[in-house]
Amino acid sequence: MKKILLIGILLLCLVGCSGKSSGNKLKVLSESMDPTIKYGDTVIYEKIEFDSIQIGDIVVCNVNNNMVTHRVIDINQNEQGKYLTLKGDNNQMADAEKYYEDSYIGKVTSIK
Repeated sequence: MKKILLIGILLLCLVGCSGKSSGNKLKVLSESMDPTIKYGDTVIYEKIEFDSIQIGDIVVCNVNNNMVTHRVIDINQNEQGKYLTLKGDNNQMADAEKYYEDSYIGKVTSIK
């Protein structure tokens, strides 16, 4: 019985977190995007082409199994490829991380 329950939970997570369907949800557990996105808000995001992302968009990226929801403030390219520079609206400085396509999860389309 425990194995069936565990398999069911894993399948729900895979379906809900795959990033392949539109309308994926993520609960925000930080104040870094305040006042645009408040602690506890839910963001809806969709996987769109990485090359379609523009400065000003709010995106979701996965870095070391941490989901980051921040605004794109710059788009650059180096020998490793195209990358995004992100910053939380409530943060003083941009993120130190360079967000390449492999860490990109989706673009925020609505906030609830």
